Amino acid sequence: MPIYEYVCQSCGTKFEKLVRSAASADSIECPKCGKKEVKKAFSLFGLSGSSSQSSSAATAASCAPGGT
Repeated sequence: MPIYEYVCQSCGTKFEKLVRSAASADSIECPKCGKKEVKKAFSLFGLSGSSSQSSSAATAASCAPGGT
């Protein structure tokens, strides 16, 4: 059951909603104004703040078991 981010086209409110099925996605309402004019927002869930490969390699190395 994924959680999606939405933006209300009427009032601009951003909110998250747990969507149990594709059928329930059609009945999503804005929690602020109650209108159904919502659009799924683009989410960057799970991305790190750095795009450098050396940064990700350093992070991975710091998770490795110690040993000299």
